[in-house]
Amino acid sequence: MNTIEHLFMCVAEEGGEITQAAGKAGRFGASSQYPDGGRQNSEYLVREVNDLLGVLEMLQEEGVLLPGIGDRAAIDEKKLKLRKFMEYAKERSTLRA
Repeated sequence: MNTIEHLFMCVAEEGGEITQAAGKAGRFGASSQYPDGGRQNSEYLVREVNDLLGVLEMLQEEGVLLPGIGDRAAIDEKKLKLRKFMEYAKERSTLRA
């Protein structure tokens, strides 16, 4: 495995850690702390997102082109799509206001 392949595996791992942190925030609340008194779930999520951004930067430093990361238009488009489907979920009574 070369450096770029290794970093792509790290991207996958960080994605999984983001999934876990988001799941805990959803199940127990963003401001909830681990029972041992650690960080809030929102802090864990932010840490994992930053870890992913760090790996993506390293990929770019290795010459992997990742155009569009942080693209405001793409982000805003995603937000519009999410709002649309959230309204649909409210109509279906699967999401409360």
